[in-house]
Amino acid sequence: MKLFIFQKILSKAIQTALLIFHWKKKIVFANLHYVFPEYSKHKINQVYQELLFKISKTAAEFLLGNQLYRKLPEKFENYPFNISNIQFDIHEDSKKCIEKMKRGGLLLTAHFGNYEAIGPWLCKLGIPLQASYAKIKPNFLNQFVEKKLRAVNGKSYTTFVKNPKQILKLISEKKLFCLVADQDYRKKSGVQELFFNKEVSCNPIPNFIFRHYPNTPIFTCWIEEKNHLRTLYIKELETSAIYKSFHNNLEELIHSQLSGWYGWTHRRFIGTQNKYTIY
Repeated sequence: MKLFIFQKILSKAIQTALLIFHWKKKIVFANLHYVFPEYSKHKINQVYQELLFKISKTAAEFLLGNQLYRKLPEKFENYPFNISNIQFDIHEDSKKCIEKMKRGGLLLTAHFGNYEAIGPWLCKLGIPLQASYAKIKPNFLNQFVEKKLRAVNGKSYTTFVKNPKQILKLISEKKLFCLVADQDYRKKSGVQELFFNKEVSCNPIPNFIFRHYPNTPIFTCWIEEKNHLRTLYIKELETSAIYKSFHNNLEELIHSQLSGWYGWTHRRFIGTQNKYTIY
């Protein structure tokens, strides 16, 4: 009970701070106007308000270690599972992917819902997850995040990639390499793809992996929250068009819950790079 109370207080404090400083407002407005030009300023502002509420809630859960997910059972046969009046479940169609994930592959995730809770949940299910991450400064804070917040049973599931060959090594060792795949990739080697029928630059790592290991299974994963039910979804993607398959799935999720995608706060779309004004 104390955890929930403190979590709500922390979430409210974060939300208040974001609202006061109009955090990422210009970027969110520009992105939404670019993708949905028919939306009114009132509609976009409504999405912005809901977005900050959900981001604050997710941030609070992450900063407190996503504690509930660390208490989940290891076998999917034990689901649904209840903790503190919250029910956790795994979608029936996703269970077949869990055993495949245990044999390694590539996992593409997005900033949708409580994406940070995916890591501890998959680790609890015995999946050999190795999630790529960017280091943060100062170093003591990075160590805290890596060893405390992104770890299960004292073992971190993150990996800092210095060389792409490290990734190939992980794949060959039957690890599940995870990449957050909905961020703008600004290097010249970026892969140009379409997302909401708009041009975006994507990380070339999935194509790099597939060139060397063409039989690598590729998955995407998300957590759906409805009232007191949290459901884990896992889907295997088509390998013939990796980003097209990933984006199609993500677009469906966003259409179902517009404010559930935190990527609206990123400089995601090439067409809006120099147009960040509030409409």
